[in-house]
Amino acid sequence: MKRFFVVILSFCLFLCGTDALAQSFGPSDGSSSSFVSGPSTLRYRGFLEYGLGYDVFEGEMSFEASTSHGVQIGDCFYVGAYFNFYNTDSDTSLSGGVDTRYFFCPSSQVRPYVGLQAGGGVWSRWKDPIFAIMPMGGVSFSLRKINLSMGLKSAYMFETLGLLFHFGIGF
Repeated sequence: MKRFFVVILSFCLFLCGTDALAQSFGPSDGSSSSFVSGPSTLRYRGFLEYGLGYDVFEGEMSFEASTSHGVQIGDCFYVGAYFNFYNTDSDTSLSGGVDTRYFFCPSSQVRPYVGLQAGGGVWSRWKDPIFAIMPMGGVSFSLRKINLSMGLKSAYMFETLGLLFHFGIGF
């Protein structure tokens, strides 16, 4: 039953991401839309990411699926809200909160980044509220209107510490 839930949730997150990719965000001439004129621009940005790794405290393999939506401020800083599904063989958690990321080398097609997700959620086993903090770092590859990313992410939530290799798509 748990694996069925993981597959259904992953499929739903995938559909949400592909639906957002199919929409047009900005003028038809290919330029990005801006809410603020001048050197600092705001534009919508979203991420759909998956992670595979190992939970150090539980001693089990772990899987993660997350989506984040917010605004890109200029070329370097992103802030938004995230929703995360984290699963090990013995437990499942759902969390949500604030996602921040900083991208280096704004004029390059290959951009290293660092980020932090922080928020709260619930564990399926205890049904108690949890605090979630997830630092990450990686590299983003620009492909016109979308970005592919990969990197490392650490997920600390209550009695778990997951070390994950994550990969995703940004739009």
